[in-house]
Amino acid sequence: MWCRNGFSTRSASAAYNFHPGPPHYPGWLPGSFAVYDGARDFGVTAHAMIEQVDAGPIVGVELFAVPPSTSLRSLDELAFVQLARLFWRLAPALAASPEPLPVLPLQWRGRRTTRRMLASLCDIPTGISKEELERRIDAFSAVDVGTGLTVTLHGRKFRYIEADAECEAAPALERNRA
Repeated sequence: MWCRNGFSTRSASAAYNFHPGPPHYPGWLPGSFAVYDGARDFGVTAHAMIEQVDAGPIVGVELFAVPPSTSLRSLDELAFVQLARLFWRLAPALAASPEPLPVLPLQWRGRRTTRRMLASLCDIPTGISKEELERRIDAFSAVDVGTGLTVTLHGRKFRYIEADAECEAAPALERNRA
């Protein structure tokens, strides 16, 4: 099953998750947090599934350098290409062997990102610096979960919307109604 947070598969002996982030980005939306952090390297991880999220024994990793000024969309695309390569590499063993995949001598590390962390970073404080606002826009404005980037003023919540063709079309719609 594919989704923005990877995909999972089962072999005869174990269930595996294909995580769209390297072992140092466990948890929710690793690409967004990597863009926010300005990561220079990234990758994808296959691991045996256990009760705790992104904590099972690692059975495969593909790493790559992040090109300068990479957008979240571009990073996600690079990661999913690597996920497909990793799956292709592990597929013969998953399909043909009843044995679990061999575990690599790698450990998960770094903070495990969560929906709560995402919500906190998407809640923009009114005194935010221009640089921090740009970091958050780059990393989280394209995220399709929750309400996205918001700011609360005088008890009213406002949502960030990228200036695009939809916004530019509004004056034309008003002219057409006249």
